Amino acid sequence: MKIHSPQISISDVKVTSLKQNHAEEGVLTVAQAQEHVPFTVERVFFIKPSDIGTERGNHAHRTLSQFMICIQGEIDVIVDDSKSKKIFKLTNSSEGLLVPPDIFCWQKYVTKDAILMVLCDKPFLESDYIRDYNQYVSYIDSKAKILESDVIRLNLGCGGRPLTGYINVDMDSLDQIRERYPNRKYDNSIVVVDYDLFNLPFADNSVEEIRSEALIEHLPFIDEPKFFNEVTRVLKPGGTLFLTTVDFEKICEKWLQSEDNWIDFYRDDKEAILSEHWFGTNSYKANNRWGYLTATFYGSQNGAGQFHTNCYSEGKFRAICKRLNLTVEKIEKFQWQGDRDHMIALTAIKPMI
Repeated sequence: MKIHSPQISISDVKVTSLKQNHAEEGVLTVAQAQEHVPFTVERVFFIKPSDIGTERGNHAHRTLSQFMICIQGEIDVIVDDSKSKKIFKLTNSSEGLLVPPDIFCWQKYVTKDAILMVLCDKPFLESDYIRDYNQYVSYIDSKAKILESDVIRLNLGCGGRPLTGYINVDMDSLDQIRERYPNRKYDNSIVVVDYDLFNLPFADNSVEEIRSEALIEHLPFIDEPKFFNEVTRVLKPGGTLFLTTVDFEKICEKWLQSEDNWIDFYRDDKEAILSEHWFGTNSYKANNRWGYLTATFYGSQNGAGQFHTNCYSEGKFRAICKRLNLTVEKIEKFQWQGDRDHMIALTAIKPMI
């Protein structure tokens, strides 16, 4: 039996009434984050057409949500989920229209005095756009095949390691991952989605396998139980949980054994990255105290999400599994790429009911 698909559709495009206060001096309209706008606003822009009938938009977003408000005049907003279309007529500032990711959208400015204000939950990023409609349909079809599969496999926090046949969950889209890792090749069939790790859109006991490599060390301690409880919730009985993270015990041991050989301040500019300057050691090998070993403690810190805020050991893994009633199948230790991070890998099974 297939679970309910979390695929976005026309039904997810919604009109919200905004709060208005009328007084002799005029009208005050409020669009407050979370209360009216279902996200924290990161970017705002306005559009005024050059003439009646001007059309704009004609694109979809992979991860970005928009909340549109017609400040004045009249605007038709046309939305398309690749299967059906719908027109929303915006005629006043008392309403806002939520357009989530994966919806192809364009606007027709019915009156010349029309002004559209758009609130976004992310900054501008060109790679988040799908501007060609045929490419959009292909993207949605590929995503639907994975999401509607009888066997659901999740790859949480995939980073530069998205996998075919999995729902890869990450804050970056596939195009953004390609930009971040230009030397790697990624198949176009790979599906990457931006889901809330603590509120996955899957039913209880519905996921066959959950993988998460080098993610959990980035989660603050306050979020740790949210993550483990959520993956346990969606994992089906007999399903597999596979986690890798930094082997904190081994790193402490290696750091204390290494020479105290600090050389230079940290740099993450392009020249420094190309020369492997990084922490001043000009090496990615984990054989000196102030280079890769330090980064293993604190993260590379060269972008959002690149900070380490948690730590794990074999004992902690076993204790967490015991608390969650997961059966430890095996725990392995290895070095990433052979000479870098000392890692620990957990394979656990959710017992049959």
